[in-house]
Order: sequence, then structure tokens, then C-alpha cells
Amino acid sequence: MPLILSSRNTTVKERMDDPDCSQKELENTYRQFSTINNLISQWRKIYARRLRPFLHKNRPSNLLDIGCGGGDIPIKLLQWAREDDLNLDVTAIDSDKRAIEFAQHLRTPDSIEFINSSSSQLYKTGRTFDFVISNHLLHHLNQKEFEDTLSDARRLSRRKVIFNDLRRSDMAYFFFY
Repeated sequence: MPLILSSRNTTVKERMDDPDCSQKELENTYRQFSTINNLISQWRKIYARRLRPFLHKNRPSNLLDIGCGGGDIPIKLLQWAREDDLNLDVTAIDSDKRAIEFAQHLRTPDSIEFINSSSSQLYKTGRTFDFVISNHLLHHLNQKEFEDTLSDARRLSRRKVIFNDLRRSDMAYFFFY
């Protein structure tokens, strides 16, 4: 049981969530996400175990990433699906337009779309997806946003919802620091 991080302080905002965070600092954070996610998020395993078995070569599937940040996770998932010769289209949303602007400047295949939107706004459009995922988003949300996002994810998904977030511990904090 963690001593320092035994509970989440919902009043503290991360620097990247501050609207006054400098663009340079924010873009450096987005660039670092790929390395951090490769080290700790285990999306390769999640893809292999939870997504790939449901993807097909001749039948298109689509995936929504809620809170995509710098876009590294949806890009990797699409890359792995293509390497496996599977048909996948990806929509990645973030309510912070700075994240979408960053991601839109990356080299990406045509089958990925980055949209400045919340999950609630997207739900109102009537779109649905085979898979809805999210990576390290939930710890950024207050309780109402947390509940609304989970509810939206369920309504947006036709098949499967996967939320991958932080497991708080003193050791994890120590290594991350």
C-alpha cells in the first residue's frame, strides 16, 4: 500500500492541464509520451491480447482513442494492425485543441483522424466504434468528468472498451520522478 500516493488528490492539476502551460513545454511532454508509454503502458500486449483477435483482414474495424494527447498510442495501434495485415481505422480525440494541433502535424496514414472533441460531444454526433480505448486519461479528470467519460465510452463502443491508466504507488512515483 502506498504511503505517499495512497489516494488521489483531485484538486491538483498536472502542468500539461494548465491552459497557461507554454506550447514548447507541452510539445516536449507530447514527444516524451511515446517513450514513457513504450516503457510502462504495455499497449503492445494489450493490442495482442485484447484487440488483434477481433480484427480482420477483409472486414473493417474502427477504434476511438479518448484523450489521445500527442497521438502516439493510436499511431502505434494502427501501425501494428497494418503490420498484421488487418483492417483498422482510428479516430483519436482530445478536448485540448493543443494536443490535436500537435498530433495533426505528425506523419500519419490516412486511416487515422485527429479531432478536437470531448467524448460527450462525439457521442452527440451519433458515431459509434468497434473499440474505445484511453491511455492515462482518467487521473486527469474530476469525479463527474470521470463518470461521464466512462459512460460515454460505453455508449460509443459496439464491442469493447479498454481504459489503461496509472497504478499509483510510491515506487512508481520514485522511478517516474
